[in-house]
Amino acid sequence: ALVSLKEAGIPVVTLNPALVSEADSVVMSECKEQGIMAGQLLLDHLLAEGVEMKGTIIYQSLPFVHPNAATRSDGFKSVFADYPDVEIVELTGTSVEEHYAAFESALMAYDDMIGAFGLYSAATVGMINAKLAAGSDVPLTSIDNDKPILQAIYNGDCLGSACYSSTAPAFYCIGAIINIMNGVDVPSAYFYENRIVTKDNVEEMFEHYYAGKTLADYMAGEVSKDLTRRIFLPQRITEAHDQGLIHFHDSDYFAQHMHNCDLVNLEDMLQNGTVISGTYIEKPHTFSS
Repeated sequence: ALVSLKEAGIPVVTLNPALVSEADSVVMSECKEQGIMAGQLLLDHLLAEGVEMKGTIIYQSLPFVHPNAATRSDGFKSVFADYPDVEIVELTGTSVEEHYAAFESALMAYDDMIGAFGLYSAATVGMINAKLAAGSDVPLTSIDNDKPILQAIYNGDCLGSACYSSTAPAFYCIGAIINIMNGVDVPSAYFYENRIVTKDNVEEMFEHYYAGKTLADYMAGEVSKDLTRRIFLPQRITEAHDQGLIHFHDSDYFAQHMHNCDLVNLEDMLQNGTVISGTYIEKPHTFSS
């Protein structure tokens, strides 16, 4: 597709470098820096805890060539270059479930494991879940700012993560395209900011990455989802939802007897009024649009 666009003279801005062809501008993060940040966080923790720098560090990645994965991996490994007795072992997967299984096996196979690293979100979430199921206290660092990762950082199940805004790249891409269309020269590459998130700043950074939301609200919502599935809903409703036959909405609020969406009986509301927060609203006497 990129080759066809180039041949047609259509300007192209890509998110991450293309493996083939070229673009007028590329929007990307400094992925090696992300790996270095995650590796340095793990190393600092191990040294602070007085851990002998000898043993295995597991990192989990993708099973295929991806430029982000290669550079993140290179950055992470470079942090431990001065520690020849540390062996860094790569495991791969493409889903949370695959990474769970891989890390579950690693926890049993490597009794000398001193640390772990999830190179992207699915890897980290799978590793966190496996770690919790096994009752392991192996220190884990990450890249990416998915909500379950930030929750794990808050709970102490993940040391921290090298994060970046998921919306900033879109702004850069659109801005570059608009400038190109208006005849304005644009840089060949845009780099968006990486930040390290730890327990010390995770609540602040959650609101930074998810504007208008808080970590506390998210965690309460996760508890509500669990209670809704296990206790509040009849099993047949839960099963129908899981099978895609219906969609049960707002389970993250259902435990509080709250919801956002309704199928409103418009005829009854227009003829008889309604009640909002305990206050009666009489029927409308005029209607305009």
